[in-house]
Amino acid sequence: MRNILRSRVYTLIDGERDYQESRWSQGRILYDREISVAEWVIFIRKHLVDAEDKIYNLDKDAALVEIRKITALGVACMENNETRSRSAEELVSRTSEVTNEEQGDGK
Repeated sequence: MRNILRSRVYTLIDGERDYQESRWSQGRILYDREISVAEWVIFIRKHLVDAEDKIYNLDKDAALVEIRKITALGVACMENNETRSRSAEELVSRTSEVTNEEQGDGK
């Protein structure tokens, strides 16, 4: 079930990216490449504040709209800036931490 939900979420993010590109590029193909990582973070923070406001006003649906925007902005930033993947060592380390937590080691 989780993978079905994840694929639906990715479809939502992809649709939001399409909207963002059509809305903000104004026909300029390389528009997103002109935006610095710092500017992407500012855009994300603006929508995070909007999401917080929606939650404060008990409007979960509107907050989720902002989360969709935030996620797509993160994708846009990563599309236009070289982003490293997690290393195999990080994945193994995290798996070990989770296993230890589940066994009650609490480390």
